[in-house]
Amino acid sequence: MKNKILLIGLACFLLGIGCGYFIRPEQKAIAVSPPLKVKLSSQGRAEMKKMIEKINLLLNQSVGEIMAEKTRMLQAITAKEPDRAAADFYLSGAEQKISEIQAGINKELLDALEKMPLIDRRAYMEFYQENKPKTKIQGLIFPLTAATGFLGIDEEIVINPSFPTVDPL
Repeated sequence: MKNKILLIGLACFLLGIGCGYFIRPEQKAIAVSPPLKVKLSSQGRAEMKKMIEKINLLLNQSVGEIMAEKTRMLQAITAKEPDRAAADFYLSGAEQKISEIQAGINKELLDALEKMPLIDRRAYMEFYQENKPKTKIQGLIFPLTAATGFLGIDEEIVINPSFPTVDPL
């Protein structure tokens, strides 16, 4: 009886490990913005969907490597005896991988836009122009400062008149 329970428990354990390893869901990193989706034709949406699948695959394969390099960089510099040479080495490895991924993403975007009809290419450009300020902050500034752990920008403090405020002086 004990052997049977042990074998069933071992089989369930192995089945759980196997399912977790082989049937894990892929992390979706990006998606098409709903306002852009509305502006695109069915052909444009199909091209964007293909592009996003390729980019998500690229990110799934590479983001872990970049985070490992950044972790090693921070471990080297925050050790009891900081090792700046090792930190710089890991930093250059992370930067190289980031550049390669960004180049791949840009290539996929250009390929998708090239395959779209003119009306969709114009709609994408219009969407890009409308969202330039947000793109600057989210696409350039936040990624550059993400490793620091800081927010990147100071937010204005909005005082809600319904809440009492205390004068610090």
